[in-house]
Amino acid sequence: MNKKIFTLFLSLFILMFSCKEDEMIPDPTPTPDPDPVQQDPDPDPVVNIPTQVAKITLPGGVSYDLSGHSIWSNGLREPVTSNGDTKIPQITEGYNVAFVFDEEGNPILAGFVTKDESMISVESTAKVLLYYSTGAVLMAEEVSRIFVNQVHELPEFQDWAKQFEELWKADPKILSKPAEIRTAIAGTTTKILGESRPLDIRGEENEETPNGRVWSVTVDDGNIKSGLQIFSEAAGELKIRNRYRRRAHAFLYKSRFKPTGSQNYTEVLQSVSSGTAADADLAVGPTEGISNVFGSLIKQVIGDGMQMAVKEEGPMAVQLGENEDVAVYWLRIVGPGNQRNSIIRSDAEEKKLNRLSVETFALDFLIPLIGTATGGVKGQAVNQMEESRQGKAEAMITAVEVFLDAFPNIYDAVKEGDFKAATFASLEALGKEGAGIIAENLFKKIASLSTENISEKGLEEAGKYMGKILFVADGLLQTADWSRIIVNYGYSQRIEEWEVKAVASQVKLLPKEATITNASQQKLTASTVDIDESQKKDLRFKWSTEGKYGYLIETASNRGPSIETNDHEIFYNASTSSSNLSDDENLETIVVEAFLGDNLIGSDTMTVNVKKSLYEIKPDGITLTGKEEGDNPNKVKLHIEPAGDNGSPLGSNPDSDYKIVWTTPGSHGGLMEGESGQTLTTITTYGNGSIWYKATDDQTKESLENINARIYSKPKGATDDEYRLFEDLKATVKINNDEKKKIIHVNITSNYYSRTYVVGTSTRLNCAALEAILVPKEEDAVRYDVRFYDLSHPLPGTPKVYGWTPNGSNVYPFPEDPNQDFPARSFPLDQGEAYFLGLTFSAVDTNGDDPLGRCARLQGQLFTGKAEVIITLK
Repeated sequence: MNKKIFTLFLSLFILMFSCKEDEMIPDPTPTPDPDPVQQDPDPDPVVNIPTQVAKITLPGGVSYDLSGHSIWSNGLREPVTSNGDTKIPQITEGYNVAFVFDEEGNPILAGFVTKDESMISVESTAKVLLYYSTGAVLMAEEVSRIFVNQVHELPEFQDWAKQFEELWKADPKILSKPAEIRTAIAGTTTKILGESRPLDIRGEENEETPNGRVWSVTVDDGNIKSGLQIFSEAAGELKIRNRYRRRAHAFLYKSRFKPTGSQNYTEVLQSVSSGTAADADLAVGPTEGISNVFGSLIKQVIGDGMQMAVKEEGPMAVQLGENEDVAVYWLRIVGPGNQRNSIIRSDAEEKKLNRLSVETFALDFLIPLIGTATGGVKGQAVNQMEESRQGKAEAMITAVEVFLDAFPNIYDAVKEGDFKAATFASLEALGKEGAGIIAENLFKKIASLSTENISEKGLEEAGKYMGKILFVADGLLQTADWSRIIVNYGYSQRIEEWEVKAVASQVKLLPKEATITNASQQKLTASTVDIDESQKKDLRFKWSTEGKYGYLIETASNRGPSIETNDHEIFYNASTSSSNLSDDENLETIVVEAFLGDNLIGSDTMTVNVKKSLYEIKPDGITLTGKEEGDNPNKVKLHIEPAGDNGSPLGSNPDSDYKIVWTTPGSHGGLMEGESGQTLTTITTYGNGSIWYKATDDQTKESLENINARIYSKPKGATDDEYRLFEDLKATVKINNDEKKKIIHVNITSNYYSRTYVVGTSTRLNCAALEAILVPKEEDAVRYDVRFYDLSHPLPGTPKVYGWTPNGSNVYPFPEDPNQDFPARSFPLDQGEAYFLGLTFSAVDTNGDDPLGRCARLQGQLFTGKAEVIITLK
């Protein structure tokens, strides 16, 4: 590709790095820089951009000279001193990317920078390179954020960082040789991503309406199609649930109705053709945020270890006329996809589909691919953005559309939903002769929309620096697993259709849908309307389910796949073997029929989704030693918890009994029922049980002990032979008796600091609370590694693993007065005899008398936990 065009196009987007974290209270009295950065010999007088201090650090034993180097971040270039001091545009939240260039304009280093961390090093460069090679740059914003915050915890990353450090030491200009980097990083990328994920794909049906009539809304096909599911929660309304990071739009057409008292339908619409107008339409946004984080960290940083929060849209009215018993509608939803079917689209549907395809390509592929982030527009529907951002996003999309108009082959790929082909074809097209004006116009338009602080000089300098960054990024992106990136589009149809019915009824079943885990239960309520109180004693309910994953229960003696009750409330108990459950949806339909005497007055259905229980043994992978001297940790309490933040604790179902059979080979120790006692290889506990593991082997240098917990459940009161296995959990305990390793376990301590300061005539109170540990120093230590565990609160996105060397560049002094300079850092602070390592930090700024008690509440919200510390000795 033509480097000039690369340069032009990248500079246009590199200005828009996303910002997502909570803002911290700034220090009102910042410490002056003892070694101020040298002045730019060619300052830009046009704009004044707030900056913050940054630091460039080099590996030990390297004599590389930083003189004449500069740092580029968010459209601003600043010089770097010979000892690595510099500055970058001020960051109030989230993260940016900074790049360091030598005096010849060669990229040397890079790194993610935040309001608290602005150090650029060889390790931070390795992280940025992996960000591109894994394709995290194109994944959902939440995945990108977890990658940036946590990928350094992975052993695979640590290995890559060491490998890249050797490459960099041998050739500090290695970033100008992307082919060599691609070869070197390929192994790490494959280890993190695993095998290329194959593209794969895997319903529902209400309250009184304004005219007093009641009708349920049912769907002919409750399955999820192209990530979309249709359901109803209220009379005369439907909602749409989107499980994909994919924009869509719904159109509703009335096709026929059945007049009151008639057995025949009256046709309204025979089919949808090009000129057919919809009765109603509704925008369907993509998934937003994370609902659950589970599994290993390696899964989380590539997006496999999380559930994206499902996006619900609606309600959309489904009308039933006063003289109609049934009305039948077609609900058709269009959205970008790489699959085609024979359904003919209307002109309005076609126009909307094309617009959604361009919006997706612009905001989710082209812009974040060329830059690094999109200022928060990635993965959102424009019509659902904040008004202040909506206009800019629309203008960006229009600018991209002008570019696509000039290249029909690329536009066709976008319309076909083939975003991978469209992306690479765009890069190729921009490198052709004659594309310069088109690229330049696109550049100027989006640059003017995306930032207020970049100057003309900044735009000109982009040509000098950003092309070389893109040269590296483009090469690395070729190693990305595109099947993960485009999975939501790969098997999505460009149009899906459902038949929806509005049916008059006197009974409704709530909730209309529910998601529960195996061995838990869901309450079901049948509500009747237009029934006199005097008649309700004669109501009977017939409940039935397929019985694939559970059974219905009123009392211990009245349970099964089909029961009759006089009570309008019962429970569905999920009770099946874990081998019967897929990792995706496990849908079971429940039907209730209501009778008044012998007369059927109505029926309704609901759907329950039985998920695998997703429990895990915690802490997993904890390190113990068999040496029983001093405070050596040789035992640990093991317990079972939900793997995600929203799971139900084991034993929360009052209608079930639980049994857990714990086993271990006992190669290096054994299980105990309490903190002390005889060690065994098998222990059975009941309810939400826990056990202890004790290491007794003090000879093996390093090994693993496997722990297994098989969880059984049965209906409460049933005999023991009705226990059924529903979960088989595995964990490990690490055994380490290495003489050069000192292992300690320490408790997290709560820390609270406060200070007052004056603004004008007002006194302000600034308080901070953080959880931290103290790691005692060892005279012969060469490295410290810390892992937090047993936290009383989930902390998704917060690093749990840290490592440093005694003289490492990431070790800072503990502040002389922590009440004035809060120790709010997620890296070790040297306290003299120990290291202070903070896990979280929260701050409040309020009136001096704290009238709302915010600082007091902050003190009360601190939590507990432990940390494993491994000290490597000489």
